[in-house]
Amino acid sequence: MKIQLILIVISLITVSCLGQNKPTDGQKMEQTQAVVFQEMNHLNLKLIDSEFLVLKTQKEADEIYKKINAANSSPRKNPIPTVGYGATYIVLQPKVSTNDFELGEVSQENGNFFITIKEINNDEYKTKKFPLSIIEVQEEISVKKITFKRIK
Repeated sequence: MKIQLILIVISLITVSCLGQNKPTDGQKMEQTQAVVFQEMNHLNLKLIDSEFLVLKTQKEADEIYKKINAANSSPRKNPIPTVGYGATYIVLQPKVSTNDFELGEVSQENGNFFITIKEINNDEYKTKKFPLSIIEVQEEISVKKITFKRIK
């Protein structure tokens, strides 16, 4: 009987302690996850009016790459990615005060993406002011919003 009583007390204490790490209404537990990505293209060309565009259809990808390849004077053109099939393509064109940027970490929480960028001056783009990057995220995801974190 004493052993059963001791086991019940230990079980109650354990269950009580497990619930103490849950966030309260006024707290938020950090749940951002690193996103595996690859930069597919980086150039300086006005492609979109917003700061980002998720390519949801093959037609959108074809239109974007048609503009990219039209602006490319080289006979070697950029290959057009296939939308879907386990990857997500995002055009990033953040507003910057310089003529270029470098990508840093990408993380996400519930479809809200946080992308670290470093604004730089690129001699190759002296007369241009619309740097952009197209990234491939290595899974099909839903993107609700992108927030750019600028670092120096």
